[in-house]
Amino acid sequence: MTAFARFLREKAECYIELRHSLGYAFCKQAGTLRAFVRYVERAQFDGPATRTLALDFALSFSGAANSRVTRHGVLRRFYEYLAVYDARTEVLERRAFPRSRAIPPPRILSEAELTSLIDACARISPSIPVRGRTMATLIGLLASSGLRSGEVVGLDRSDVDLTNGVLLVRKTKFRKDRLVPVHTTTQAALGCYARERDAAFPIPKDQGFFLSSRGNRLSATGLQNGFAEVRKPRRL
Repeated sequence: MTAFARFLREKAECYIELRHSLGYAFCKQAGTLRAFVRYVERAQFDGPATRTLALDFALSFSGAANSRVTRHGVLRRFYEYLAVYDARTEVLERRAFPRSRAIPPPRILSEAELTSLIDACARISPSIPVRGRTMATLIGLLASSGLRSGEVVGLDRSDVDLTNGVLLVRKTKFRKDRLVPVHTTTQAALGCYARERDAAFPIPKDQGFFLSSRGNRLSATGLQNGFAEVRKPRRL
């Protein structure tokens, strides 16, 4: 590891801690900065932090143009912080990448497609039935309630009122809590899942309502991995 990479890692962690202390969640941005540090380490780059380095990092990821804009924006603000400690740090241009204003049309599933998706989720791990049940119930809740995926995986057991069919969604947009009533069929499905979950994990490791195959709270990454597995073609 070069001296610059060690310096960059130290300052990135200090910057992340600073943003957290100011009240920012700064989760995805922290991931971007740590990925940037790993990129510099792999390239054995020996500094200073230049515009070319930031552009090369942003372009090293595939995906939509706006994702490159976002990554570059995270680096631009970090570079401003870094310049306090290394005067050779170059200033990044605010409009290095064009931002697309096109909004992709929403993909609305038909009832048959939604049923097929839930059935496929239930079959993803025959050896670990609770994993498939978690995915299937979670998809059904997303479809019936309109909640965001992050809100669903963030539900605690105490947030789900199975008696009255009401969910407490905490610290959502604008840091507000809200109550979300669910249909009786959704209420019944959540109750069925809770019973199967508790039978599989009688001693919970945390307060998460939706659990992974290891008994921990299902994470956003675990949810994405589940979707990826559902999309895999099945071998005959």
